[in-house]
Amino acid sequence: MNSDSSFDDSIYKQLLAIYSADNEDDSEGKTGEADMHQTINRRTRSKEIVKDIGCILASTIELLWEEEYDASKESAISICHPCPKFIEDMKLTQKQDDGAYYDTSNKIAAFDTNLSQGLTGVMVRKDILDRFLAMNELRLVWFVDAEKAVHADGYMISMLSRWEGMLLYNKGSIEGDIYIRSLDTGKTKHAQDAPSEGEG
Repeated sequence: MNSDSSFDDSIYKQLLAIYSADNEDDSEGKTGEADMHQTINRRTRSKEIVKDIGCILASTIELLWEEEYDASKESAISICHPCPKFIEDMKLTQKQDDGAYYDTSNKIAAFDTNLSQGLTGVMVRKDILDRFLAMNELRLVWFVDAEKAVHADGYMISMLSRWEGMLLYNKGSIEGDIYIRSLDTGKTKHAQDAPSEGEG
């Protein structure tokens, strides 16, 4: 989450360029030690901060209760919670179940999805999220940085790609772009242009 009310489209585009393939120079077809050195220099060069975008607030925290030697529980317990500021500002409280938060009207406001679906994350009621963002002049963003590998027989990696980009929550909708860069060919494409599961 970003806390600068002047966070505008230009800053969004700068961040998107940093965390997407737009920041990568196309070096396809270049060979030789000199070209490789130039490519490495381009990939590692530093960039001057054009504009201060404000403070960054992590949206969630994860609390881990490791196994006890007295056998009081069988395994470690990990629960994901909204960040403390969100809990305090929205006056949320827990009841019987850890990781489930209720508002002042006793309605469910946020909960750890691992409690019901076996997936790590926090679900937050939209009206409370919108109120919290407006109250603190925050913007909610997701930075995407992942790799996808396809393993052939013998556990050898036959295909490897990198997924990079940034998404922005803006007035109830998700905006932004994710780019897929093949580490085998060096080519980059937009995630929307990638074939869906089961397609070639």
